[in-house]
Amino acid sequence: MTSKPWWCDCAKSRQRGCAVILPCSATAWGALLAYGMAARLRDVGRPQPHMLFVSGSAAPSMRDPERLAGLDNDRALIADLRQQGGTPQEVFESPELLRLTLDVLAADYRLCRRFRYRGRAPLAHPLHVLAGRDDDIDSTRLEVGSRWRAERSR
Repeated sequence: MTSKPWWCDCAKSRQRGCAVILPCSATAWGALLAYGMAARLRDVGRPQPHMLFVSGSAAPSMRDPERLAGLDNDRALIADLRQQGGTPQEVFESPELLRLTLDVLAADYRLCRRFRYRGRAPLAHPLHVLAGRDDDIDSTRLEVGSRWRAERSR
């Protein structure tokens, strides 16, 4: 038996007040996907989510295409994971866990490299951005919340 994901029925609903819940993950692509789905639902006149949570990504208008340059092989991905911190040493010591992690990260980065910002109108619902202040990233990228706020109307 094949069934559609639960969010398809809700997204297709024209009922006023439908609680649209969008996927979000701690990956950059998850944040971009959630943002893109919310914008698309708005653009086609469908019910909007009550709020949107994003993490692990700069705002769509502030994507840094150079950030992912060269991160297309296992060695580079492992170095990037180590630089970012937060990945338990046990992951690096387990071939199975490391393979799973690298496959997901590589797919995430491939999708992010393909993303193109289209300058859409701001979203009307609350937007909650989660970002780490102690991350080893450029200080301008730490302003991720203020950049995301520009993606929603006041």
